[in-house]
Amino acid sequence: MSNPTAAQLSTLPFEKHPKPASPDPALDDVADKYIVASEHEEVPSYTCTEARQILRKVDLALIPVLVLIYLHKNMDQFVLPMQKGKPTNVLKQLNMTADDWSMITTFQTIPSVFFEVPSNLLMKKFGPRFHFMRIVLLWSLSGAMGALAKNKGGLWATRFFLGVLEAGVYPGILAHLTYWYRPDEIAVRMIGVATAAAFSSIFDALLAWAITYIDGLHGISSWQWYFIILGLVGVPVAAIVWFFLPNYPETARFLTPREKQILISRLPASSSRRSDANWDPKAIWSELKSPLIYVFTGMQLFQNIGTYGLQFWLPSIIASFGFTTTQSSQLLNIPPTVVGLCASFFWAWLSDQTLGVPKLLYLIGAIAWTMTSFFCLAFVKNKPALYALTIFAKIGSASFFAVLWPWRSQTMKGATSTAFVFSFQNGMAQWSGMIGPQVFRSKYAPRYTIPFMVCVIFQFVAGLTATYGWYLSRHTERAIRQEAKLRKDEARQQRLEGSQEKS
Repeated sequence: MSNPTAAQLSTLPFEKHPKPASPDPALDDVADKYIVASEHEEVPSYTCTEARQILRKVDLALIPVLVLIYLHKNMDQFVLPMQKGKPTNVLKQLNMTADDWSMITTFQTIPSVFFEVPSNLLMKKFGPRFHFMRIVLLWSLSGAMGALAKNKGGLWATRFFLGVLEAGVYPGILAHLTYWYRPDEIAVRMIGVATAAAFSSIFDALLAWAITYIDGLHGISSWQWYFIILGLVGVPVAAIVWFFLPNYPETARFLTPREKQILISRLPASSSRRSDANWDPKAIWSELKSPLIYVFTGMQLFQNIGTYGLQFWLPSIIASFGFTTTQSSQLLNIPPTVVGLCASFFWAWLSDQTLGVPKLLYLIGAIAWTMTSFFCLAFVKNKPALYALTIFAKIGSASFFAVLWPWRSQTMKGATSTAFVFSFQNGMAQWSGMIGPQVFRSKYAPRYTIPFMVCVIFQFVAGLTATYGWYLSRHTERAIRQEAKLRKDEARQQRLEGSQEKS
């Protein structure tokens, strides 16, 4: 039998395509489940144009709600109005040192490490809509309680429970996307959701700046207003999630029966499905035996440690450069975020367009960019140049995750596996939330030379780990790039034929 053409392959789900030769033994199970078809499924015939129209409907219904969830989740992460030099300064009112303040992230991260996995596994049992609505409501309540803190212990306690209640948000979002999209289609969607984190930093900085002007209103300090406002915003966000977030393709009210059938049938057999078991211990054990889970976790952990401290301390670093007032230094947090956002979209788009280039090269490029920026930050003394380098550093760190998560999604199989892997990897990588900020201790201010060099080392280790991860998954990664190229070529051919018919 002759090999099928791109035209013949374009309307088939990827699992019906020929299996690539010599799959990596470490990924035999993944490759089989990705490529081998479910014989009992009826595959409707459809054009590339029809598939794009369906995906556009899914994008409009799903992505905005997920963006809103993640935006709210990240709003209180890093930029709190400290009002330095004023009696209402949170450090002074709660009798905290700068190092005590850095412990906030530690207390919030500890429960995330342990609760990410159980929280994410429960999403399949109760449904994504209830799962995310519950999280938004409860973490908003816990966050608002921070305004009642009378000392550092009280603030630490509220952040600890916030970490418990928000566990499973980001890995849950990533897992939810796998019910709707092919692995080679997830990259831009993941970046679209991750954009919320970038915009949250912008809104955070603007909110922190604005709240400084109502400091002391009704006897409430600016930092207390900050917690109260973010807690109240959670109520309408939870309502939007409950009424508008679609659960699964099979139950999506905005899709016709034919559109549901096309959307589901075009997914590979390894994708998460509503019909999958809520709990599959064998799938979890299979993932724990795979070296990939530890390699990808290490990759993310080392990268996070190398960039997390900069993200947490960026406002303080900017202030230590001697830039004008507290309000101005808050606004100076925005340009690095905007540039990082644009870079991540460009990097995701470029990796999808250049299908002949392995994902590893994009990761290494992002890491090299970040390492260079941190090395320069350690030694450059010119203040405008230092600020420019913080922007360059954000470009590299944002671009890294534009490639990491889509690549990881290619190596998983089924609902339990996907939920477990995303939450395990993200949870273990949260240790960076305890380690990263501690690297940037106040004793190294204002230059932070040693912390930046430590970040360079962790970035280098992340690059080595990424190289090994690509070696283990190279055949699956190559097969998915080849499939994406086939569909891209067929879409181009259909457009050409359509234009010829019109002429």
